Amino acid sequence: EIAEAKPVGVFRILLLGDSFTEGYRLPIEESPPRRIARYFERAGCADRIEVVNAAVASYSPILEYLLLKKVGLRLHPDLVVLNFDMGDVHEDFVRTKLARLDVDGLPLAVPADLIAEGALVMLPWGTPDWLSFLTPWETFAAGSALEQAFHATTVEHNPFRRSRLTLDRLRALHLVGDIQHDPMAPTREEETASVEAGWVLSSRYVTAVYRLARDHGARFLLVTYPYPHQVSAT
Repeated sequence: EIAEAKPVGVFRILLLGDSFTEGYRLPIEESPPRRIARYFERAGCADRIEVVNAAVASYSPILEYLLLKKVGLRLHPDLVVLNFDMGDVHEDFVRTKLARLDVDGLPLAVPADLIAEGALVMLPWGTPDWLSFLTPWETFAAGSALEQAFHATTVEHNPFRRSRLTLDRLRALHLVGDIQHDPMAPTREEETASVEAGWVLSSRYVTAVYRLARDHGARFLLVTYPYPHQVSAT
């Protein structure tokens, strides 16, 4: 769809991000990259500026770095825009545990293993004291393919996962602010060592994207945006 050889005189913008940027469930023409392109069309410079949608649902900086390195740079972008969702900190933290890293802590590969990812993020059942004899079984079964099949498939279609990710559920399990199990931990007022560790990783990967773009002659722009609960309680 996109010619690797950039036309002469064209300024190419490469957008990295997750589903918010990709335009999940939107018609292609309503996706954020196409809306940006239409802005340039209205300004009369569409023939000089090209906007490339390189966002992928559920991606985070650890994967966006690999995408830019292995695919994006082949398009010779003049500007790389990384749209950063604060939930990315949780995803980077989990994926780092599965990734193969180089000596600088940057990813060489991140296996697409949904079972392994599910095992890392799945919340404990929270066995009541009177059922404590089940705790060894829970520990053994936690994160297994069978247990995941029982508890969760997708957020949209499975009531178990939706209920387990509520703030009340996290509080009951004393997991609020635990970056591994609380995706919204970076957006909460409480600062924890767990969240700080997550920020260290995401900062490393965002910086690597910046350096990769810079070293190949592209400008870099980091864009972030808040979640609704960070703006207003209602």
